[in-house]
Amino acid sequence: MSKFLILFSLLFVIALPVRADVLGPNLTFNANTGRVYSHKNAFNRWYPASITKMMTAYVALKQIKIGKLSFKSPVRISEYALSKPPSKMGFPVGTVLNLESALKIILVKSANDIATAIAESVGGSEEAFVGMMNQYARSIGMRSSNFMNPHGLHDPNQYVTAYDMGILARQIYKEFPKEAELFSIHAIKVGKRTLRNHNALMRRFPGTIGMKTGFICSGGLNIVTAAKVNNQIIVSVVLGGTSGRERNLLAAELLTDAKKQRFAFNPTKLEKLKRPSNIAAPIDIRDYVCGRKKGQSLESESEEEGADTEATEVVSIADREALVMTEGKQPVTVIQVGLNNATGPDPFELLVEKPPLELVEEFKDVAGVLEPATRYEIGGKFKVPVPTSRPVIQ
Repeated sequence: MSKFLILFSLLFVIALPVRADVLGPNLTFNANTGRVYSHKNAFNRWYPASITKMMTAYVALKQIKIGKLSFKSPVRISEYALSKPPSKMGFPVGTVLNLESALKIILVKSANDIATAIAESVGGSEEAFVGMMNQYARSIGMRSSNFMNPHGLHDPNQYVTAYDMGILARQIYKEFPKEAELFSIHAIKVGKRTLRNHNALMRRFPGTIGMKTGFICSGGLNIVTAAKVNNQIIVSVVLGGTSGRERNLLAAELLTDAKKQRFAFNPTKLEKLKRPSNIAAPIDIRDYVCGRKKGQSLESESEEEGADTEATEVVSIADREALVMTEGKQPVTVIQVGLNNATGPDPFELLVEKPPLELVEEFKDVAGVLEPATRYEIGGKFKVPVPTSRPVIQ
């Protein structure tokens, strides 16, 4: 099919109702100027999946900025972190890596166990870290988002909006322009394993400088991606794809359209987008992504809508890709990531060798008779009461 015919057909496709292959909101804007190029339901709440890890990384970078931590601070794998389901690295309990390596792993491999270990090691506990995530989110203007965990595994009370994720992306590039390179790593090598970034636009859309993807059935396939155009950073947020290919293609089309919009009189700015008075709870699209309704639209399945969906197939996905994407031959740089090499700061004493836990008993002197009182585990400087029914540790 000729490019002229494809373009002519696309004009027809764009005029049709929303396609069934991307069900959620989107937003595309200039991170330097705030100019909004396009948006759809940008304030609708959505389940974020692993784009959550952008906020996890932001919190860690903030702790480095204020001097509490450094890139060499330790991240220790706990039993709780290791228990998280894939995607994961599976390092044994007690493994220590530095914060820089851990951030590279969560932003490339999207490992849930490492995201949890970062939360525990940076915040002292996952709960404390999640509190920091929400605090920082509010401070930068993410008013409609709520975080319950640092990895993005499904929780019905964890949600974001396309607008809020755009705010976060812009803040990262504004506040951490050098550290933002962490989001642009094509691949990492850990031991003998080479792990490629899930963001295919880094290989297939020239100018892409990174960000993050995510997937859970309830929220579909999400992406926050950024491309540099004429020394300006253009960010596109696409939520609710039913396939990675369609999600990536829509993001590429939105970025391409933004590149063409050179001049505008009184353009809409990100801060000026009108926020609805009532923002509904997120929609669970599990059935449309992983279940019995896969491939259908969110609207009622009427014959009329079925005809519209069929009409969108005038232009194949391959033809659309040919207009805005390359064949994936962008150069790929692999970054070596190792374990250990953590020196500090270490506010939670993760590097301190603690003696093996032992069980001791303290006694009360009651009327001249020694009676057993509280039993304690002693480990390092910590003294923790344990139930008296617990067997003595030899």
